[in-house]
Amino acid sequence: MRLLSWLRSLGAAFRTGFDFVVFWALTLPWGKIGISLPFWIALLFVGVVWWDGGDRGRELNYLSRRLSVVLQNEDYDNAKLLIDRKLALTPNDVDTQFQRALIMASNQETDAATRLMFQLALGDARAADLVVAPEGPEALSQAVESFSRFRFGDGNAQAGKWLLANHYAPKLAGKLNPLDVAVLDGMLPWLNAKFPTEASLANLYADRLLALRMVKEAVPVIERVADQSAPLRLKAAILARSAGAEEKAKGHATQALSALRPASTTASESFDNRMLEAGCLSILERYPEAFEAIRGANRLAKTEDQKTAARNKAAQVLVVWSGQLIASGGMEKAGQQVLANLQEALKVAPQDPMVLAFLMNYLLATGKDDSEETAAIRESLLTSTSPGVSHFVRGTAASLRGEVDEATFHLELASKELPNSPVILNNLAYMLANQAEPDLPRALRLIDLALSQLPEPGPHYLDTRGHVLHKMGQWKDAIPGLEQGLKVPGLALAAHEALADCYQQLGKPETSEFHRAAAQRLKANRQ
Repeated sequence: MRLLSWLRSLGAAFRTGFDFVVFWALTLPWGKIGISLPFWIALLFVGVVWWDGGDRGRELNYLSRRLSVVLQNEDYDNAKLLIDRKLALTPNDVDTQFQRALIMASNQETDAATRLMFQLALGDARAADLVVAPEGPEALSQAVESFSRFRFGDGNAQAGKWLLANHYAPKLAGKLNPLDVAVLDGMLPWLNAKFPTEASLANLYADRLLALRMVKEAVPVIERVADQSAPLRLKAAILARSAGAEEKAKGHATQALSALRPASTTASESFDNRMLEAGCLSILERYPEAFEAIRGANRLAKTEDQKTAARNKAAQVLVVWSGQLIASGGMEKAGQQVLANLQEALKVAPQDPMVLAFLMNYLLATGKDDSEETAAIRESLLTSTSPGVSHFVRGTAASLRGEVDEATFHLELASKELPNSPVILNNLAYMLANQAEPDLPRALRLIDLALSQLPEPGPHYLDTRGHVLHKMGQWKDAIPGLEQGLKVPGLALAAHEALADCYQQLGKPETSEFHRAAAQRLKANRQ
């Protein structure tokens, strides 16, 4: 009975529902149904799209989960297949393309990965052809021109970081071609704006600005990340001093000094800390303390490289200290301390270019002093240093006395003992050009070698090259170097005389007469 009752109830419900649908359908305005037809078609289309999108979304989610698993297992072959499936569904997905490039790099497909990263970083597929500089100056110039049509800013910044770390950063130690320069000058500002607190990017950008001699622009780049470490704070101090902001430099050095660990630490990084401490103290002009910090670092040095770095740093601090003493008190007042510093610097780092340059300037300053005291000073320098430096001192002193053959003899020996010293190469080149029988081709080779070892050669070196070219009859090429010699009082007379001859030979009598008159005035002032 219960079953029969339940069936009757179900039938009644069905009948009620059927009647409702029939009567509801009868109430529809069937005469106007055509007007609503577009709505029903659009509703059907949205439903289909929604259903299909749901399928695609579920598939993409599945692929992403699987990709995460295989990447954790370093299964790069399956990862590549999964990425290809994702790109088939979403071919313009930049993040997936970036993952594909990473997989290529992991599979040692470096060239293909680099091209794809370059395309992603610039946001333009056409840019991939510009990742490698073509051979030949004309083709290279055209590539730079083509690159100028693109700009960083709309592409994938992670791809840019990968390119910088894996393709361009290794090149920074060598000579960059014009296309690499153009790319870096566009990429570094963009990445620093995208990742303003990343110290490695800030370091690279600041170094690039320094290479362009944009010191003031480099200061805020490093200051933005300086609070992350004491080395960065010290770098900010060094840059600020180079930019002429002395108070700011000392402020950064003070903060870096306070951030360092106690000097008595025996931790493995204590060598670096003591070297950093010395740098900070030098900025603060606390030179005796800086020298003691370096001696402490030398005691903690574990490798030969560390010991060499400590010796060179000690010598450089002594040279800077001596320069500050001379600037504040003059040679006469500071002579004894300067001599002691110079002897110590020659003892710890006799081949350091900064030490030899200071030694040359010291000899020039005392070159005309024939007193017994000065002779004793020179002799003390000779007996307290290496044979190479000893011959350098004897040769430089002889050149100041006008003894060309004697000077050339000793400088030849010095150059054999210290073959990579720009100062010695410069002096020897000058003497070879001025001896009774000049060896001008060798003199030019030596001064060019000296210049190649100096990132920013000073007027002395450029003046020497100018004189060598003048004696070789290369009048026009000699002028830029000789003009640098005009900046140094001790070189100005000879530079004016050589410039007068160069302009006379080039058919510029008015300019020649100007330099000749300047030389005459200098001669008159010296009498």
